Amino acid sequence: MPNRLRLNLYFGLLAKWAVAFACMFLLVAGLFTLFLGRDWLVRNQSIYEGLLYVNQPGTKSVAGMQGYGVTSYGEDGLVVNKILQDNVIRIVFWGDSFVEARQVSDQHKFTEIVEQSWNKRHPEMRIQSLNLGLAGLDSRAYLQFGENVDATFKPDYLFLMITNPDFYTLSYRPVALERVAAGDYTNLVRSESDFGIRHIVNDIGLQSFASQLKLQTFAFMNEGNQRVSETVNAKGKESRSAELQESIQLQLQALKSIWGNRLVILYRQQVTDYGRNLEEGKTTELYKALAASDIPYIDTYEPLQIAMRDGKPPYGFINFALGKGHLNQVGHQLVADAVLGYLEGLEALE
Repeated sequence: MPNRLRLNLYFGLLAKWAVAFACMFLLVAGLFTLFLGRDWLVRNQSIYEGLLYVNQPGTKSVAGMQGYGVTSYGEDGLVVNKILQDNVIRIVFWGDSFVEARQVSDQHKFTEIVEQSWNKRHPEMRIQSLNLGLAGLDSRAYLQFGENVDATFKPDYLFLMITNPDFYTLSYRPVALERVAAGDYTNLVRSESDFGIRHIVNDIGLQSFASQLKLQTFAFMNEGNQRVSETVNAKGKESRSAELQESIQLQLQALKSIWGNRLVILYRQQVTDYGRNLEEGKTTELYKALAASDIPYIDTYEPLQIAMRDGKPPYGFINFALGKGHLNQVGHQLVADAVLGYLEGLEALE
């Protein structure tokens, strides 16, 4: 066969394969988006003042980097789509990705376990839990948008899940910290910029599929990224000081100025050393600041640490290293149990 004919045959086959691959890719992406991953992002105006993106109300998404949970989204940045109820005790759970908990499905998030378990035990005194988790939030967002959350949801209690690093950014910005000390909580958070090609992917409804594709393509990078994160955290520990604790105390009091006695802190600290060092979580500046304050808090570190020590990792999934990353179903149940224990002993709830 002449070389030119052979080349034409090869190019013809490549063209057919390329078209077939493109058609199959679009078919899989379309089916995935249609039945599983409908997670369009929109700027939220009511809570986040048009500065931050949330999932579009009424959509669902499948977790990308860890787990395969299906999460629904409601109005005003709610995670787990709900209609606000009257004549119930309303509890807002606010925090970052550990509260949003995309890695597990709605019914397995600790916020929903709390509601279902409590209402089953106490049908005469029902509660409604509202999940307001959003990945990437820190103390700046909780201060700037706190009054918006209060005005929108009017909760009886705010359970705020925070960890030591949530206070770092504001602590290392003295000008902004001075404004917070003076009671000015505005302009702490910058607007999220549009994100190029990701914005296009989002607009055509393939955000969740793109996340899954990235997971399957770059899964080997997860462990390396986790090690980098641990190294950064270790360096952070070395630089902590009494000055940082003082800054955290200031920020905690600023949060209390918004919420008063309705504020309850869910203290979170990543479990280390395979759960062997139970006292490590009590050495952080945040823990010390909470112990010295009059703000009630729930220590979620201890039950998670004990579970890790006993060989029941509260972190990690079948597609991610056990003991790493976000809470799995075991971890969510433990956090829910800690919250339920607190509620049971709360006389004011009655």
